[in-house]
Amino acid sequence: MNKRQPKRFSFSDMRNMLGSSNLKIDKMVYISKTFGVANQISDILSSLLKSNEPILIEDTRIGLLISGEAEVTVNLIDYKIGPGTLVYIGTGSVVQFKYASEDINVKGLVMQDDFMNIALHGQRPKMLDGRQLNFYIKANEKEREIANRMIEMIWDIVHEESYNRETVYGLISALIYYYDGLASKTNSEESKVHSREREIFERFIMLVNANCHKERLLAFYADKLYISERYLGTLVKKASGITAKEWIDRAVITAAKVMLRHSDKQVAQISDELRFPNNSFFCKYFKRLTGVTPMKYRET
Repeated sequence: MNKRQPKRFSFSDMRNMLGSSNLKIDKMVYISKTFGVANQISDILSSLLKSNEPILIEDTRIGLLISGEAEVTVNLIDYKIGPGTLVYIGTGSVVQFKYASEDINVKGLVMQDDFMNIALHGQRPKMLDGRQLNFYIKANEKEREIANRMIEMIWDIVHEESYNRETVYGLISALIYYYDGLASKTNSEESKVHSREREIFERFIMLVNANCHKERLLAFYADKLYISERYLGTLVKKASGITAKEWIDRAVITAAKVMLRHSDKQVAQISDELRFPNNSFFCKYFKRLTGVTPMKYRET
């Protein structure tokens, strides 16, 4: 694999990982050109967890954590998840695995956007329309059993000798809308107890994820949220224990790491795209926050 590419969990990576092992792909994962269904991916997860590097997600992941526990950072936010957690990670998310127990196991689907649009007839539900990049739902026993059965039905059908594609589309659409319904319900319940400060913090993180490539000044985000810089700084520190400047720096460094691993762009070009005044300033900034230069990071 090209060292400049980020570690990913894509169709080709699944094939490569499974092809180099003694495991049979049809026992764990079904993969077509546009989507995949996983019955269990514990070994693949173990391989990914060996690296603490950011992973750029270029498709949609919907899963159910069957067993084990994990700590993961998705779009700057840290999550601790356990058995029965329903997971959605959308295109454009940046994921960084930190820890997983030895008994970690997930089943679910991975889909390219074109495939998902066909399955949904171009009509995405509210929670998957791009405004929310990811969510995690602690499902009750009945909810996770329903999700589990739906995933298993898709698994069983794609393993028929000649399966009906429209049936698969229908089941995937049903699963997506089921997740959407649970996410909407969870958000509604959480909104009743969320403080205004917490809501502003979450909006701040969404803005940072969307704009860190071109905006590093706190004033920009305060203006977007219609509050003062001082109040935003105080609020973010109170909500997360991390300063607003640190959140912005974390996003910029993550974006830089992805570009360094994900492309053959020159460091100077990355510096320019991230709106640094010059290459020297960017290199000093990167080394101050990571301990290594951009080129050293790319080479390791």
